[in-house]
Amino acid sequence: MSEFINDVVKLLTQVLESGAIHVIYAPNVDSIIASSIISRVLLAQGIEVDLIPQFCEAPDDGLPVVMLGLEPSTKFSQKVISVKYSEEQRIVTGSNITYVLSGSSAISTLITKVLEEIYVVPTDIKLLSLIASLDKSMNSVFSCEFSDLEKSLISDLVSEGVISIMNTIKIFKYPSIGLAEALYYTIDPFIPGLSGDLKSSSEFVKSLGISDRLSDPDRDKLVSQLLQRMTRTYRRTTFTKDVLLGDKVVVEKHDLIDDIYETYYALSYVIDRYGYYVPLTVAHSKLSLASIIANYREKFREIVDYINVIIEGLAEIEKRSVHGESLSIFRYEEVEEPPPPALLQRVLRSVGLIGDEKIVIQWSRGYSSSVQRLIPTYPLQIKDLDIEGGLVISSNYINVVKVLR
Repeated sequence: MSEFINDVVKLLTQVLESGAIHVIYAPNVDSIIASSIISRVLLAQGIEVDLIPQFCEAPDDGLPVVMLGLEPSTKFSQKVISVKYSEEQRIVTGSNITYVLSGSSAISTLITKVLEEIYVVPTDIKLLSLIASLDKSMNSVFSCEFSDLEKSLISDLVSEGVISIMNTIKIFKYPSIGLAEALYYTIDPFIPGLSGDLKSSSEFVKSLGISDRLSDPDRDKLVSQLLQRMTRTYRRTTFTKDVLLGDKVVVEKHDLIDDIYETYYALSYVIDRYGYYVPLTVAHSKLSLASIIANYREKFREIVDYINVIIEGLAEIEKRSVHGESLSIFRYEEVEEPPPPALLQRVLRSVGLIGDEKIVIQWSRGYSSSVQRLIPTYPLQIKDLDIEGGLVISSNYINVVKVLR
């Protein structure tokens, strides 16, 4: 492990000697956080950083290029380092392109561990990297399997007293806040009648006769009742106990982030709603992240309403097959602003309402999906499509589907 990290350090050091660099990123949570971390560190060293999303082309000016989470699809005259998520961990060197395969770790985690060999990495950066690792999971954020590198990062944060690993109920912000409030904030898993409804959550907890400090019998009672509620609503044969019970990361000491799972959803929401460029400063300024979290909480009831429309069967869902791939089209044709597609897709997958299919939202301006779901190639050819904020939009759903992974 350390030998691999040292090789990456040497590689990046050579590239950074130029005094300026192009960083090309995929517009998803992990790559955006990695870009923010890199730009913070390099700008502090007087290195000029040009951040470029994958659907814009970098100038062919001879400056080195670092790609985060992307597969280069064209030949480059300048030197390129492509840092990619992979099941293996190694470095592959071609003509002008060197691939750094991350070994099942988030790009942000790899970048952070590399920087630790050169700089003293602040706690805020480590915690952001851990949040970025949740992006690897396609379903519930609680189902993310941490790599050895990420476990090392977790160990660092535990030793610093920032987080702990606790075997408890897997809902947002618990046990930092009371049960009823935690159930209210939890949308993964989305618990019918409780998520986003504080009054019902409070009445539910009171009806069970349990306190916020759960004993083992009370915990089992709570989990049993929640699973029954989910099974009844989602009409699945069963939800296993581990959906709601197991090890989770608990934030013990941080002045801004009080739950990594909620913060991940806040970042994903802001990308979808306001644009891929909005979180690019999260590693630079606490104010940036604070405003993102605050905005998510302000819009939380609206997010819950979008999800409830699907769960309650009020939105039409059309199933199609496009070039042999499954597709679900969610129709919100009357709305002026569509639901956040990446967030909606993850929430629905976490409770099994959809599978691995691609999703497209139909609304008043056509069809759209999230830039977070774009095929990870560079440069991505965008034809007959508009990119507005965090959405890919077209009058034809097939144009959208073509660029989704």
